[in-house]
Amino acid sequence: MIGGTREYWARVRSTERDLPPVVWLVSVEGQPVEARGGVVFQAAAGLAAKLITDGHARRATPEETVVHEAGEAARRAEAEEVERRRRGVTRLVVSLPEPEPKAVSRKR
Repeated sequence: MIGGTREYWARVRSTERDLPPVVWLVSVEGQPVEARGGVVFQAAAGLAAKLITDGHARRATPEETVVHEAGEAARRAEAEEVERRRRGVTRLVVSLPEPEPKAVSRKR
């Protein structure tokens, strides 16, 4: 731990004040021992401050957040497709031909 208990919690609170209510984080490999690094996740500011102070995580970059959200969206779409197939629901995409433009007649 960093210094004494008071100093530690002062640092956690200071970090928390600089964070939004919900924070995107990336886990740090080996913190705690044998932890998998590079995992992107969200945490409330209080927990995020503690994880950052302890060295278990760091704030995610905007690029890491975008990549993570795109991957999650793809996984959700795949899970929805699997569920549709399980239920026997088929999704068809029907393309209709473009309507022919009507000739404009001029009446005199």
